[in-house]
Amino acid sequence: MSIKIGIVGTVLKNNKRGFESYVRQLLTTLACLEGDFSIILYTDKELPEFAELKKITVRVIPRRGKMFFWRNLQLPYFALKDRIDVMHFPDNAVWFIPWKPTIVTLHDISPLLLKNLQITSARMLFVIRIMYFFICKNARLIITDSETSRKDILSFLSVSPEKIVTVPLACPNIFIEHARKESTDVKKSVKKSSEQYVLFVGGVDRRKNVIKLVEAVEILRSLTKKNIRLILAGVHTGSKGLHYISRDTLVYDTSIEGFLILRGHVRDEELIQLYKGASVFVLPSLYEGFGLTVLEAMSCRTPVIVSDSEWGREITGGNAVFVDPHDAHDIARGIQSILADEKKVSELVEKAAVHFQQFSWQKTAALTLEHYKRQVTRCAE
Repeated sequence: MSIKIGIVGTVLKNNKRGFESYVRQLLTTLACLEGDFSIILYTDKELPEFAELKKITVRVIPRRGKMFFWRNLQLPYFALKDRIDVMHFPDNAVWFIPWKPTIVTLHDISPLLLKNLQITSARMLFVIRIMYFFICKNARLIITDSETSRKDILSFLSVSPEKIVTVPLACPNIFIEHARKESTDVKKSVKKSSEQYVLFVGGVDRRKNVIKLVEAVEILRSLTKKNIRLILAGVHTGSKGLHYISRDTLVYDTSIEGFLILRGHVRDEELIQLYKGASVFVLPSLYEGFGLTVLEAMSCRTPVIVSDSEWGREITGGNAVFVDPHDAHDIARGIQSILADEKKVSELVEKAAVHFQQFSWQKTAALTLEHYKRQVTRCAE
């Protein structure tokens, strides 16, 4: 049976991380899968890079007003006209009337778990709760990234367990290809930078807990008297909203101008080199729905330190050093344990490289496609 899949691609812009990376990788991998299906990519802007992909038709619907009206008035018209069999909203959003069988990817519910850090107003909390309500009400299936996220969704939202499935993410294909290349020579050692540095990759909203990492490196430098640097890559400071940390907060409130290097957007090719050169990668987040940067570090054979948490142990498979994210001294201890023990690093890196191999976009896309088919079959019964 041929099926026609609608996927909402309004998140696709120029930022190749986060939700956009997920949608981009999902689309490009689905386009390479065999099977009797086609995809209509609904967007509010031209996306020439997807127009040539096999199985994908880009449907541009110019936005007239706010995204709310596009999603709930303009999109349904074209979805009905195109006679799609199932609609996938891949970015924590949904239409308020399920005009077609609907699947939503709800990556996590961190705004509810960390309200004090991520919610800046009563209005913002109201809007988020409304969206979650309609996701649970209108989605025939909710896809989430990890078992940790699935448990959290079941605990905090009114939704039945059979309605939620876990489909793990994977690194962008460039990291997977790099890892494959590295593994062709098992004796090959990763050349680390002669200047030791700790690496963090991601945004600087308060959930990421970057200030504690900065304090930890300060402590470590004081104890060891070594010129250990901290690189924050992919960091965009000065964003509006209380949950973001300003450059001034990072630099002046902690007196760290001498060792902190702030990097903005970094291309994947350059990011791989940053991972490979790092002495250790640290993700001290208070919460992650998945923690994709952990896999990126593992693919580059860089030892990993993460928060001692359910999500941290799930994404690493136990192949990391675990620290208390609330304690800068414990984070410093974790970093020092990596810097001082080459044997420990070697063991961690080897086990992590094996763990990393279980994640791939081929698996993620194939499992997602299977869920599309199941929902269409259910509707036909």
